[in-house]
Amino acid sequence: MGFGVSRPNPTCIIPSENGDDHSFREAISVLRSRKHSVMASFLDLQLMGFKPNNAEPLTLFAPLDDAIKMKGDYIGNFSEYQSIFFRHVLPCKLSWADLVNLSDGTVLGTYLEGFKIHVTKSGGNLLINGVGIAYPDLFYGESIVVHGLQEVLVVPEILAESPSHMGVDQGEF
Repeated sequence: MGFGVSRPNPTCIIPSENGDDHSFREAISVLRSRKHSVMASFLDLQLMGFKPNNAEPLTLFAPLDDAIKMKGDYIGNFSEYQSIFFRHVLPCKLSWADLVNLSDGTVLGTYLEGFKIHVTKSGGNLLINGVGIAYPDLFYGESIVVHGLQEVLVVPEILAESPSHMGVDQGEF
C-alpha cells in the first residue's frame, strides 16, 4: 500500500462547526511559543491546502521540536516533509475528551494515505501509535485541535521500504 494525500476518513468525522483562518493562525502562534515550531511551520505552509472554500476540522498531533531534531534523518530531507506533516493530521477534530473516550485499539485515518493512527490505552496512559501525548489540548479552536506529542509518529519499516512509498509528493497539498 502506497502513501499519498488522502481524502478525509468519514469514520473519523465528528460534527463540528467550521472555523475560519483565525483559528489556524492562533494554533500556529501557540505551537511556535510552546516548542513546536517545526509543526507550526508545516501547518503554515500547508494552510492553503486545508482551507479551501469549506474549512474541514482537523486534529494535529505535534511532536516537540527536539523530538523531530533527534530523528536526524528528517532534518534537511525536504522530500519527507509532506509525509511527516500528513501522518500527524486527522481529517476531524478530536479533543482530549474525545480521544480518552475512544475504545482501546481504535484506528483513525490520517491525511497520509495508508498511514493509520492506532489509539491504545496502557496503565492509564493514552498512546497514539505507542507515543504518549505530552500536552493534551495544547490548542483548541473552532476548526483545529492540537495535541503535543513526546515523539514523532514513524512510518512502520515494512511500509517505509515499499517502492510505492517513493511517490509521497504527488504535488497535492
